Amino acid sequence: MGKYKNRGEGVQLFSNSPPKYTNRKEVKEKKMLKKIYKSLVLSRTASVANETLRTLSDRQLDDIGLSRATFVNEIVNSVRKELDSSENNKSRRQMISTIINPNLAGSI
Repeated sequence: MGKYKNRGEGVQLFSNSPPKYTNRKEVKEKKMLKKIYKSLVLSRTASVANETLRTLSDRQLDDIGLSRATFVNEIVNSVRKELDSSENNKSRRQMISTIINPNLAGSI
């Protein structure tokens, strides 16, 4: 097999590079699934935070540095930040892997 794999479809340039999406529909579907996953995680986080809030006393909340009014929002926002940062890190990794020519990896 030559340097290019599935050249006509534009799927992969090199055999060990990550698969690329062939059309916009697949990209949109992936983005949609990510949004659905994120909203499911955030809604579950909010419901668990509400359940936890019922079991915490005001003193425990004071020790944490949160109030009953802000507890759920703070927990959901911290999980949202974690999801966003992991998504950004993955994007950077994917970007670096596409920039580096796999044939030259380790040659330095």
